[in-house]
Amino acid sequence: MNSSKPLVIALIGPTASGKTDLAIEIAKHFNMRIHNVDSRQIYKEMDIGTAKPNLIQQENIKHYLINLTNPDQAINVKRFQEI
Repeated sequence: MNSSKPLVIALIGPTASGKTDLAIEIAKHFNMRIHNVDSRQIYKEMDIGTAKPNLIQQENIKHYLINLTNPDQAINVKRFQEI
């Protein structure tokens, strides 16, 4: 593996299928951060139904793109890219 290129691992699957736990284990092993791209986890106060990582999980491994905006605020691809 060429060390000049960043390692990117993508986990894809349905809600509550274990992606978060696996991502945390991988992030610990490789000393990585987690960049979340779930279309609903970006919203504040939508923890139930989105299987959002809990606060302990988020404190142990740095997570990005979680709890960014209120559910009543529109977000589109352009705004998501700006974030």
